[in-house]
Amino acid sequence: MKNTAVFSCQIGTTDNSAPLGMEIWLDQEQIFNSEHIVDTIDFRHEFCEDEADHELRFVMKNKTESHTQ
Repeated sequence: MKNTAVFSCQIGTTDNSAPLGMEIWLDQEQIFNSEHIVDTIDFRHEFCEDEADHELRFVMKNKTESHTQ
């Protein structure tokens, strides 16, 4: 029997008029993709835990310099 691990988080924005998106990758597999985060999302992903190292990567999409001014 394989063990199962869970990754969970809330994804949200402080300014839903800014068209910012998000990708989440786990071990080279895209597990979340949104072009424009408008509301808070409760995200949960279950995966087999094989006691190996895992890579978790977050990518913010469509960010420009004007979003930080």
